[in-house]
Amino acid sequence: MSEVEPKREFQSLNKDAVRAALADPASQISVEVARLVKSYTASFWRYVAEAGYMRAELLHFEPSWPIEAIARRLARAAIQERTFRCAVTPKPEFQSLGKDAVLEALADPKSRIAVEVGRLFRRHTANYQKHFDRFGYLPTDLEHLKPRWPIEGIAMRLAMDATQKSTCRQAHSETMSWLANKRK
Repeated sequence: MSEVEPKREFQSLNKDAVRAALADPASQISVEVARLVKSYTASFWRYVAEAGYMRAELLHFEPSWPIEAIARRLARAAIQERTFRCAVTPKPEFQSLGKDAVLEALADPKSRIAVEVGRLFRRHTANYQKHFDRFGYLPTDLEHLKPRWPIEGIAMRLAMDATQKSTCRQAHSETMSWLANKRK
């Protein structure tokens, strides 16, 4: 991946100064962080397009400057947001529902809302499982994705819980098989 460095005048800033400056989107530091995030994400997706696949280690790198660490963390969040959402969007008629209404509707598995949660759940679970199968782990950043609608948040939480349980069972099964083979 091509590397872009922060401008020299921002390289000596500490993380607290960068974080404080991000509160003002018009500040020079915020503009610099936005430039870095845009560059890092574009570089990442360019690599994916050229190589034809995504490598997990591209998301984890050792920054040289505090501003770079913050920009790369924001870029990683943007990449994972784009990767894991994968066009999983609730139908428009369910987007205005509140959390309580969705949870109440789940009591009846045949309700239209429960069916929609099920559809979202299956899509999110498939996305999470693909990531686990490809990289062997689920990034902790997934738990911090902010749902756009309450129904999406419920489906994402259910999918994350199910995927974690499934991957834990899978890892336990593989470990037990490995131990059994070692004992032979």
